[in-house]
Amino acid sequence: MKKKMVALLLIVGLLVTVGCMDTRFAAGAVQVAPSSSIIIKSEQIDVNNHTRSDVVDILGDPINYIWGESTFTEDDLPEAYIMTYSDGLDIEIVNNKIQELRYYTGDYVHSSGVTVGMSLQDVLEAVGEPVKELVSTDCYYTPGILYKDINGDEGRCYYDVKDLNVRMFFKDYSVNCVYVTNDVDLFEELAKEFKKKIASGEIESRTDDIDLPFLNDEKVIGVWESVDFVRELDQFSPGSKYWAGGLYLENLVFKPEGEFEFTMEAPWEGTWTKGNVLNTVMVTASAYEIVEIDGEEYMFFEWKSGDYVYRGMTPFYYVMKKVDE
Repeated sequence: MKKKMVALLLIVGLLVTVGCMDTRFAAGAVQVAPSSSIIIKSEQIDVNNHTRSDVVDILGDPINYIWGESTFTEDDLPEAYIMTYSDGLDIEIVNNKIQELRYYTGDYVHSSGVTVGMSLQDVLEAVGEPVKELVSTDCYYTPGILYKDINGDEGRCYYDVKDLNVRMFFKDYSVNCVYVTNDVDLFEELAKEFKKKIASGEIESRTDDIDLPFLNDEKVIGVWESVDFVRELDQFSPGSKYWAGGLYLENLVFKPEGEFEFTMEAPWEGTWTKGNVLNTVMVTASAYEIVEIDGEEYMFFEWKSGDYVYRGMTPFYYVMKKVDE
């Protein structure tokens, strides 16, 4: 159990929406605009105290409301979403409060002096050195750590300076976008509310039939390591990674007679039988399938997270590869 999950994941103790992860943590495409009028007006926004309606009063209506690949109308907004504007600005809203202002343009300059286009070296001089530097690893977005050359992609970096309420994504060792954050992690507040609703029975869970007899599968026995995380099976391509963030499920260990181990931070206990992993805590049966792609074997493992159990969503997939023993 090695990695600390981000706050929203703690809502149900397992990885929730990929939409959240993709939208919240991906650097995104830099937006180009002919005018900085929105950026100038955005300086009136109090990230710690203003609400969505305050944002609309100051900036006007956004182009759209999005989360992941979904688009919403003003009268049907979820708990968390992004308000997108034309001049290189997005605003993340959680429970009607501002989580962060996201700037993709050099027209905005943070109080520390950080702006889009600034070199990594100049950023460190402006905001201070990290407490730790990790090179060529997954990015887990931990404040104070400089993630450099993420997943071996030279020049792609991430740095969150919590004391200054700013986090930055880099491309080619230059700032690609600047996120101005709330003092409070609103996802933690959302997690607490969600847990209360689960405990009170206000939110009902769905379960699977896990009373399945053990059937052996010699092919699956061994250690499988995660290599990707996808929404659809055809999104996986060997040699490239679809998922931009860290892989919280690190590995699965299938042992003889249904014994089972895993490496991640989540409430999971259980066994396996041919074709399924049985989680006795969440009461789910997660299917697995071993397929051959370009002459190599991969496992597609159904990820039945809290989104499946509490929100009725379709599960995503971890893509895993067997470790040579």
